[in-house]
Amino acid sequence: MKRKAILSFLLALVMAVTSVMPAMAEEVPVAESEDGYLENHYQIDLTNLDIDIDDGELEVEVQDDLSRREEIEAEEDAETLEFLVDRYDDDLVDFIEESVEDAEENDRILGAICMTECPLEPNEDGDYDRIEAADAKADDSPLIREAAAANNATGAADHGGTINFSLVTSVSRESRKNSAGEYLYYATSKGVWSNKEFGTGKRPATGYDYIMQSTPGVISSEGLNITYCNGKKVRATSDYYHCDGGTKWTEYALKDSGSYYGGELVSCALITGFRAKSSTQTRKVNSYYVHTWSSMSVAVSVNASSSSGVSLSIAPSKSSKSWTAHGYVTFRF
Repeated sequence: MKRKAILSFLLALVMAVTSVMPAMAEEVPVAESEDGYLENHYQIDLTNLDIDIDDGELEVEVQDDLSRREEIEAEEDAETLEFLVDRYDDDLVDFIEESVEDAEENDRILGAICMTECPLEPNEDGDYDRIEAADAKADDSPLIREAAAANNATGAADHGGTINFSLVTSVSRESRKNSAGEYLYYATSKGVWSNKEFGTGKRPATGYDYIMQSTPGVISSEGLNITYCNGKKVRATSDYYHCDGGTKWTEYALKDSGSYYGGELVSCALITGFRAKSSTQTRKVNSYYVHTWSSMSVAVSVNASSSSGVSLSIAPSKSSKSWTAHGYVTFRF
């Protein structure tokens, strides 16, 4: 895998990342989110895995010379990764391949990638809403039964043709530190729609969605990458703009449309760079995404900063015409 690296603006987008510490695997499918919706949450440590792509096929091997504990955790991470690749096919394979290439060519350290997967269902407004766990339980939905029974990757809820929104969060860092002893970290928050018919014109003209990210270090650079269903060229101001932010968080508005010609969002990625010293304390990068199907404002408040990082509270002005997804990746390197 020796292709040229893509533009530096996109390099961080494809970083799958976290710790250079011994593998601390987290693969935690859950039936219910903190706000009562169905979702699955996975974190995969890539530190002790050797990854290669051969003719579009993912090859994952556990590294040699690991302790028994590290070997067990790496095997669990490999199973989770293979499960997700089977579920998302080419999109995730491309993501991983570019991540490995980028690390090799830019002397960066791969760590972990985290995915929060949110199953959706059509609503009465002609858009898609998150599925409430209480409703699923009342309906004896197979979604909640399968998700609740999931104790590992192979047993995670199979939503089949259900429309999903996934929020992927990752962090990586350069291998060299500056004179102040700080490393340059890169964090990516990527929102992806799957199993969805794009550009059918059946959805209402939604206006703007919102993506936010908070980090444990002061943000020194940021950028946004957007893909529309019609492949149109993305333009600042008309298609997106920077809404708000602080030293350790940032927010963008992204134009969305229910039609092919207007441009319906397929995916978006918010990429930041921040400097921080290496630490064995657990730190966190948070990702937030607000999907709307009516014109509205979104209020963001910053919670008290801690050693692990900054978190945000999100309050759309029309909660009945929107939903929020939250994902995060933890790291200790």
